[in-house]
Amino acid sequence: MPSPKLRFSLIAAIALGLAQPLFPATTPEFSNPSVEQAVLAANAEMIAAANRMDMDAFFGTIVDTDRGMIVQNGTIFATRAEARASVERGLRGVKAIDRRLD
Repeated sequence: MPSPKLRFSLIAAIALGLAQPLFPATTPEFSNPSVEQAVLAANAEMIAAANRMDMDAFFGTIVDTDRGMIVQNGTIFATRAEARASVERGLRGVKAIDRRLD
């Protein structure tokens, strides 16, 4: 079972997925600085919530949709609820988190 720190790798996966399209940008929304700033702000909000261990705020930033999935350490979760349950199991006994991205 991955360590609790690794369980929060979904933050990085989501941020990278939003900030780095798999294909070259061909539409204006991918080259729009306001979109980039919105992604960075959402990522900062997620990291702050994770560091406070506030799972309501953390998972509140993730849109629950039937069109997307969350991938965490190679495990695919079909819903936000499934991912949250996994993260909460991984956090049992954890007293503090200090997550940073540069």
